[in-house]
Amino acid sequence: MVQRFRVRVLWATVVASVAFSAMGGLAWAGSGSDHAALVGATARMVFGSAPAFSSFDLSVSCLPGERATGGGVHAGTATTLVSSFPLRGDGPVENGETADGWSVTVVNNTFKPAFTNAYVICAGP
Repeated sequence: MVQRFRVRVLWATVVASVAFSAMGGLAWAGSGSDHAALVGATARMVFGSAPAFSSFDLSVSCLPGERATGGGVHAGTATTLVSSFPLRGDGPVENGETADGWSVTVVNNTFKPAFTNAYVICAGP
């Protein structure tokens, strides 16, 4: 089961990487670059450091008027993904609602801090 979970997380990472490449690679850094505006989506990120042997939550929001179309997490190999889901305000999206952010929880399984980032892909109105 753990192996199947890792394959799914790997597949999600590959899909997210392709999406970032399609949006101009590093141009997504929340700057609202011209290229991102052309494709109608912007990636927004937050960065954090998960303390040793602990769980860590990160949330990232779209700007007012934008809606979330996807999201995810990038974390080190010694971390375990616990959850990754769309947000509406500060809670999980309910059926039929429009998301405006993304939340992730990871567990750091090492003796040192693990750098983690959460991202959300936002589309304009």
